[in-house]
Amino acid sequence: MELSEQLHRVEQIANLGSYQTNLTTGIWTASSNFKTIFGLPEKEEYTVEEFQALVHPDDFEDVMEYFNQCLIEQKDFNYEYRCIRPDGKMIYVNSRSQVHYGPDGQPLKIVGIKQDITKRKLYEQQLEELNNLNKKKNDALKIVAHDLRSPLAHIEGVIDLIKDDLNEEQLQLVNFQAKACELSKSIVEELIEIARLESNTYDLELHKYDLNELVLQAIEHVSFKANAKEIDICTSLGDEIIALLSPKKFIRVIDNLLSNAIKFTPVGKTITVLTEQKEGKLILKVIDEGIGIPQEHISKLFDQFSKDVRRKGTEGERSIGLGLNIVKQIVDLHNGIIEVESKENKGSVFSVILDSPLIAEQQEV
Repeated sequence: MELSEQLHRVEQIANLGSYQTNLTTGIWTASSNFKTIFGLPEKEEYTVEEFQALVHPDDFEDVMEYFNQCLIEQKDFNYEYRCIRPDGKMIYVNSRSQVHYGPDGQPLKIVGIKQDITKRKLYEQQLEELNNLNKKKNDALKIVAHDLRSPLAHIEGVIDLIKDDLNEEQLQLVNFQAKACELSKSIVEELIEIARLESNTYDLELHKYDLNELVLQAIEHVSFKANAKEIDICTSLGDEIIALLSPKKFIRVIDNLLSNAIKFTPVGKTITVLTEQKEGKLILKVIDEGIGIPQEHISKLFDQFSKDVRRKGTEGERSIGLGLNIVKQIVDLHNGIIEVESKENKGSVFSVILDSPLIAEQQEV
């Protein structure tokens, strides 16, 4: 394969074209792929006016200002802007070029390339639009969730005031409403938490903290749920499990994993929480003897409100469908990973893996 053919192949693969401009005559030439990208008529030479006509009118002033500044400073041209092809189609290009100067310092010619980056720019615009929509969604969630807090609190207050004066049948109905309020409050708090976590401005305050201490606190938080189902929570905690984390956020990870395990573990079974340090990683495992998860559902476990994987617990406990999504987002914010192993009717293992700050420090010494 000849060199010219190789260069043509490279230009096609990279979706770019090369050109050369004689600044003395104002004439420029272009490679065949350059002509294809810009939809130019086939000819040997083009004028500077034809070159400038390709630049989008709204970008022309900025492009020329930048180009003149490059000439003054004698630096390479590297700029992204819009162009208009002769057929009216708009494209985005990344233009890179070098100016060759004569002995007297006068610019003689430009050699450069222009790469069609239209797809990338459109993807970036779509991503920005999605991020804006996501922000609006989260802002709406916060407003709705906060507005729901007050009426729910009023309902609970009324229930507390009247329940002592009710007969058994009325009390049963009121208790049913109280449970519904409690579930609604849980949903509200989960929605607020998700809106916070998905905020672009969200920032964790990380501290060195004993992961085992968080495990013990979380077990205390959920002990009443475990006791109600006669479930034992056992621990196997390693030594010196010091992690770099946000204690207030990471305890939510352990709380949610334990609550999830309790929900799907039958009465009288056991849940084990394990921590260990291995190969520069800190590992937290929540191991249950529950009903397990179908393999086809595991990939969707961390999705918000996924109807495919939402199930009631072994005692009919309701599932909101947000808890594991919150776990995943918090673990991601800690630059960790979460893995799931499960067998139906055997149980599940949720493993959270974090980098060990202590081992990183030892390696730096």
